[in-house]
Amino acid sequence: VLEGPVVWAGAMVVHPGTHSETCTGIRQTIEAVGIPTVEVHLSNIYGREWFRHEAITAARCVGVISGFRAQSYYLGLDAALAIVEVSRRHGNGS
Repeated sequence: VLEGPVVWAGAMVVHPGTHSETCTGIRQTIEAVGIPTVEVHLSNIYGREWFRHEAITAARCVGVISGFRAQSYYLGLDAALAIVEVSRRHGNGS
């Protein structure tokens, strides 16, 4: 469990699953670690029940990838890596 600022990573990928629309703890953790976060969902959350369309965790993420099954993880990692590379190019990373 991550608690507080993270200094050893430039970005992270989260898969909150069914907790994305209800779990304030995950949202608070994303805020607390203070690094860019990419949220991934295996299914298309907009193709599911109406109450899954709004993820409270997504508001604290730089982006959301949804609907590409297992490929969502790879796309999320690619996005996180791009964020880290841009940050390093601009002198903001370690």
